Formats: sequence, structure tokens, C-alpha cells
Amino acid sequence: MTKAIFRTATLAVASLATVLAAPALAGTVTASGTQSRGVAGRNAELKGQAVSLPATCTISSVSGQNAGFWLQGSRTITFNDMASAKGRSIPAGTYNVYPNLKPGAGTASVQVTFSCP
Repeated sequence: MTKAIFRTATLAVASLATVLAAPALAGTVTASGTQSRGVAGRNAELKGQAVSLPATCTISSVSGQNAGFWLQGSRTITFNDMASAKGRSIPAGTYNVYPNLKPGAGTASVQVTFSCP
């Protein structure tokens, strides 16, 4: 019984990883990222989910707790706040999404939704 549950959970995680790594097709795709200040050089964390845009896509929404964010890929695209990102066209490519920490904040998060043709 335990082995069957473990196999089912493993298959579900593998399927989810395949979906998350797949390139965006017509429609929308969402990617997220987090950052924790921690202690410099010890336990600070920066995590960014990768998203593959097959063509120029538009940022349709942004949410989270941050002081802006950036997209890191073949080029870096920086936004000083979430509102300025909405409606911006992003060239095709693979990008990781990372939030900027607010002054004095210990953590930050961002979720970006792209609309693709």
C-alpha cells in the first residue's frame, strides 16, 4: 500500500515538473519567484521559476510582496514596481522570475502571468 502511494505521488510530481518546464503555447502561463534575506553568505535564498516564451508575450498580471522584480534569461529585464510591468511585451526566450526585497523586509515574492499569442 505504501509503495503504491509513493509511486502515485512520484508520478504526480514528475508530471507536474513536465508541465512546468514545457514552453508556453497560445494562452497564458504563470511563473513565480521568492527571495529571503537570511544572513549574507550563509542562508539567503533566491528562487525563480523558469518560463519559456515561444514568441513575444505580454505581461498580463503581476502580484506579490516585493519592490519590483526582474526576469533573467538571455537578457535581464528589470521592473521597479509591479504596475509598470503590466502590458509590457517580453521577447521570446526562457526567463527566470525573481522579486526584489523591500527595504527592511526579510522575504519577497512575485507571480507573473504572461499572455501569449
